[in-house]
Amino acid sequence: MIRIGGTNYNKPASGNNGLTNAQYDILIGAIKGAGAEPIVQLSDALTYQQAKDLVYYLNVTKNWGVKYWSIGNEPDLLGKTSTQIQTYITTIAPGIRDISASAIILGPDLSSYNATTMGQLLGGSSNIAGKDSKGRYFINCATFHCYRKYTDTDVESRIADLVSKVNSVNTSRTDNPLKWGLTEFNITYDNDLESSADNKVWSMYAGQLMAEVYGLGIKYGAMTVTCWATHENGGTRAGTDLGLFDAPTSYTGRSNYYHTQMLGLYKKSTYMPTYIVQGTAKVIATYDATGYQVLIINETGTQQALTLRLDGGTTVISNPLKIKLLNGSVAKEFVSYVEAYGTRLLVFDAAGNLTCNWRYCKTQSDALQPPVVVLALAKVTGSENVATLNESVEGSQENTFTLFPNPTTEGYFTLKLNETAQNEDVRIQVSDIHGRNLYNSTTKNTGTLRINFDKSWASGLYMVTINYKNASINKKLFINN
Repeated sequence: MIRIGGTNYNKPASGNNGLTNAQYDILIGAIKGAGAEPIVQLSDALTYQQAKDLVYYLNVTKNWGVKYWSIGNEPDLLGKTSTQIQTYITTIAPGIRDISASAIILGPDLSSYNATTMGQLLGGSSNIAGKDSKGRYFINCATFHCYRKYTDTDVESRIADLVSKVNSVNTSRTDNPLKWGLTEFNITYDNDLESSADNKVWSMYAGQLMAEVYGLGIKYGAMTVTCWATHENGGTRAGTDLGLFDAPTSYTGRSNYYHTQMLGLYKKSTYMPTYIVQGTAKVIATYDATGYQVLIINETGTQQALTLRLDGGTTVISNPLKIKLLNGSVAKEFVSYVEAYGTRLLVFDAAGNLTCNWRYCKTQSDALQPPVVVLALAKVTGSENVATLNESVEGSQENTFTLFPNPTTEGYFTLKLNETAQNEDVRIQVSDIHGRNLYNSTTKNTGTLRINFDKSWASGLYMVTINYKNASINKKLFINN
């Protein structure tokens, strides 16, 4: 999801610098063209008829099929009371429903979580969780925003309180349960306000926190967790540059980009509860029938040797950091380490075999480098043989192969692979930003390979994946046709 929202969007189009219909078309078209779903915010200043007319234009006249709508933005910053919030939401929501009966409506998008206000709005004196005169619920999802150096524990306490209120509402709303969402979050809303480098958006910790907040969304069943990660000020680290990328031409990934990538690429369908037997770490784990995905975050300045138990059994190998996957069912242990201020991504198949192993730390983040990908995968074995467990030698994604020219304007690019892979079978894949496979070929590695691609490919970012020697490594390719 990508949200079309914020202060400047909370204005009516007529005479007050709000979005015009044509601007809505441009934004919605771009979002859908990127394979995402828009959340379209409607100004709290709209009348019932104006809301109805705008939804009619977007979903009937233009046939955009917008599913998700939010009403208003950060009303608490404008001094609006819960009664005033109730008034505009209960006025505008029926206008949306009249045109789009199955619309999913979000609100109130408070600028920060306020338990008293949210209690009044969700079943209290200014209830917005009830039904209109036609028996339709005003909102489907209760939302808020979160900024400024909160720890994941702070964020979790707010989420837990909201979930408690939502559950209370749902005791009498069994036909269409209310959901919850976090529709803006980041480590800060202005880097210039932060005295510590660790609290700026491009820091290692900012990326770790972003992954932790996404993890809370998974744990507590959010309808959406939508970060405020706008590429403002050209990615030049000024003020409100809150994006995922540095630099206006190269779009080099920051820690928040790589943490989002690590969490998202191999995410499984179901949240995995974990137990830290000893040590200090944050763990985000998911699982399904295909296996387990585990992201381990070390926010301390000390490297920690790790034992990861792939079920809830007793750990055999003793390390300073010991973690169990409580819903795991494989009696195996993985032994490794997590660097100081580091993050480790581990993915296992259903039999407990390691299929992916990335490590990332503050040193790489500060240098705007990607995570290191482990090429020789570590062994995982049963507890009867745990004494032999060791992690294999690791190599860097960046020095395994080179890709040039990059960006390319020529309709081809050249790969120069590591000489240790000479005469090995090499599979080369190219995918676009939506994950669609556009090129797939297997060949012998002769050291240098020229790859011709279709000149009709759109300009933009692509991912080149090389598979050989039981390893999979990636590099970004920029095409400028």
